[in-house]
Amino acid sequence: MSIERLIESIGLSAAELKRYLLAEIDEFLEAESPEEKEEELGDVLFALMSMAWAHSGRHYPLRVEAFEPKVRQRLRRYGTLTRRPKKFLHDRIPELKFGVLHFAFGNFAGPWSEFDALRNGTVAEIQLLTEAPFGRDAEPTNHCIVTFDENDAIEYQIIGAAPDVGGGNTVLCRIPDFIFRCAKERLTFDELAGYLSLQVLAAIEGLALAPGAVAHFHSWESGVLAASEEFRSHIGSFETIFSPYLTVARLESFVKGVGSDGWTMTREEMAIASGYERALCARSKRIVVESSLDRDFYGQWDQAGRLEPRSFAGEGRVSFPSAPSDERRLHFVAGGRPVREKGFVEVCRQFASVREWAAARGIEVSLSILCRERRTEKGSQYIEEIERAVLECGLSDHVTIEQKTSLDALKRRVASSAALIMPSLYDSFGLMATYAVETRRPAFVSRHAGVSECIASPEFVFDPLIEGSLAAAIAAWYEKRPVFRFESPFPSYRDLYVTAEGERSWE
Repeated sequence: MSIERLIESIGLSAAELKRYLLAEIDEFLEAESPEEKEEELGDVLFALMSMAWAHSGRHYPLRVEAFEPKVRQRLRRYGTLTRRPKKFLHDRIPELKFGVLHFAFGNFAGPWSEFDALRNGTVAEIQLLTEAPFGRDAEPTNHCIVTFDENDAIEYQIIGAAPDVGGGNTVLCRIPDFIFRCAKERLTFDELAGYLSLQVLAAIEGLALAPGAVAHFHSWESGVLAASEEFRSHIGSFETIFSPYLTVARLESFVKGVGSDGWTMTREEMAIASGYERALCARSKRIVVESSLDRDFYGQWDQAGRLEPRSFAGEGRVSFPSAPSDERRLHFVAGGRPVREKGFVEVCRQFASVREWAAARGIEVSLSILCRERRTEKGSQYIEEIERAVLECGLSDHVTIEQKTSLDALKRRVASSAALIMPSLYDSFGLMATYAVETRRPAFVSRHAGVSECIASPEFVFDPLIEGSLAAAIAAWYEKRPVFRFESPFPSYRDLYVTAEGERSWE
């Protein structure tokens, strides 16, 4: 007798078999060993097939093909597996016409606020770009940031408001992250890319768009969308821009050369991310980079001349006196994410020489490193390395490791310091130096940071990997008090979305 004939012979009603099915599900959930779980799951499947026959008189196949179309349909319409409607947290959001859609899937979650530290440079640059003008008339437009977050339905929230709906508003679109989180944790982006693209399509479909809308991809994770024919068709009329802010592919080649751990990403993550960067570079009409090193590296991938260097400095050219306000007490500030490429361990070792130089002249010196995260487990191993370096160099009375702070508070700290120190071992650009420029304080910048090519005063560039380099730079500054000059070699980010007069429309 086949199993199907056996099921037909049971003779119980669907309601009775429902109770049987629920009991088998409970037994499956109580099972502990792998063998017990497998056996109990078999019982669940048998009970399910029996109830289905009693209810419909049909034997349904238990195959993925039987339910995947429905799953895909749900994701495409709702962005989740349930029929939860989209949530507009302001009733006028559907009225907004968006000129720029920002795709930022990495560490962008939750709204920025006055009292929270920005998570990373990508978030800081997106915040700048949401104030950039748009189109031929260079007028404000509305921006929508599309990301994944811990919510149960697609949700739209205003995180930057303007006096009217015509422009200047920033909306955060949060997509349920249950698939994205799994892809990130298990590095299964390729397997889940199709489902992720369906969620994104559900999120952006129905948003009103301004003529000449721009799709700006800010994170390598957005590369999962490149393989979706439906997504590519949906944004086919858009101007598309990719900004490889983390420059993972170049970081990967750098890490291979120096080794060790504690970088922004693991080697396995970097291998996957660099592939997605390449896919985004191939698909986008414009590729925005921030330094000559990035231009040269990504230029190897770009055969059509689509690379576009841009500066995220608030001021393209500025100079000002660099003398400290207090010659006997020099307090320096450094800050950023607690990852190896920021060079915080190296700056502690360099600061030992600074302390010796200062002690010989009766000068009191100190350094605050603002890098601790609110979630203490984040970057904790690298912070322990910094703490060990502080102890080993005898700097406990001179160096403090503090929590990251809001952008406004950070600028106040920089403004009240003698100077900023940016000791990066690797940095595609480095916004910290631009905060020093804004507050008219000098910045000692590592030559390994992209922003170093904007420092027109060579006295303020040092190498954190050469012993005594920082001390020599600080000593020369203290003795000579040179003018600090900042000159960006690239055009500003501000007109990134402005259409030149006579340029072909994107419609």
